[in-house]
Amino acid sequence: MNREHLYTEIADELRKRISRGDYAPGSRIPGHTRLAREFGVSPITSNRALQELVREGLVERRERIGSFVSAQALRLRKIAIVVSTRAGDTNKALNDYIRGVLERTTELGVDSSIHYMLGSDMASAEWMQLQGTNANGFVCIGPTQYDTYITAGKLGRPLVVVGTNVPPGEHFVTENRKECTRDLVRAMREDGYRRIGFIGNLYRPDHRTSRDGYLEGIADLGLGFRLIRDANEETIGAVVRDLLAEDLGVEGVIVMGGNLSIAALPLIMIQRPQVKFGCLRENASVTPLADVSYYGEYFQEEVGRMAVDLLVDVYTGKVKGPTLRFSSYRIQRPRIATHR
Repeated sequence: MNREHLYTEIADELRKRISRGDYAPGSRIPGHTRLAREFGVSPITSNRALQELVREGLVERRERIGSFVSAQALRLRKIAIVVSTRAGDTNKALNDYIRGVLERTTELGVDSSIHYMLGSDMASAEWMQLQGTNANGFVCIGPTQYDTYITAGKLGRPLVVVGTNVPPGEHFVTENRKECTRDLVRAMREDGYRRIGFIGNLYRPDHRTSRDGYLEGIADLGLGFRLIRDANEETIGAVVRDLLAEDLGVEGVIVMGGNLSIAALPLIMIQRPQVKFGCLRENASVTPLADVSYYGEYFQEEVGRMAVDLLVDVYTGKVKGPTLRFSSYRIQRPRIATHR
């Protein structure tokens, strides 16, 4: 043990035992004298560790009887929200997730703290502050997932990852991009459009997941990968022109991502206005496209709210083992009728 922080390390170990169920709510736990012998420290140090748990509401001390796990020990009281961006940076998607998390914690009476962690230097002041948090669990939003997973594991506290189901981690809440995109394709097909293309930034895992749903939606048409294109904000113009070439006979195009969708739609309307447009509406950035688009609609605020509910279930033992929860979605057709 680090001799300068002995009491915090003992307190961390006791928290782990409580969260694992080794010490159930209402049960008696070893007193400071026994803890001192177990951890090889002075009774003053072990007593300080117990006092820390009393302060957090995990332990109740009864005079002349002993220390007991509080009946409220398994109530989630505070979460740390780890966001993969700099404080003050604007990222619509991440902000919607954060808003959902904060709305749900307020409703449940759970305290929260937000930690902006850009980069993976776990010796930085920000990471050291996070490792010293008294939060009962973590919600991770964005790609600092790996480092947050390590920190949560060291502290013995549960972690829920938002917006992806890519390891590391065991508990995830995300959008059902695959099935949503598949059903978006099917809606366009029901309206008579068969040669449907797909554009996305295939470097991104979420866009690849949507591509897999697209492939399921066209599986019986024999199109394979022929109408799939990789694009980013710099190449979107050239990619649209290539996909809409006359000899391909494209009747509809599904475009991933708010920025790509907003850039692609006017290009499509200019080059081939009869081609139908589809996208995923995850947040308000693509709302202006709704009137003229087929779109799969889900909301990232809902994902944030669901992440808090999953964290509560994991912390209280209602959920054991790896868990993936999807937010709901719906398919919308264009509000403004257009002609083929």
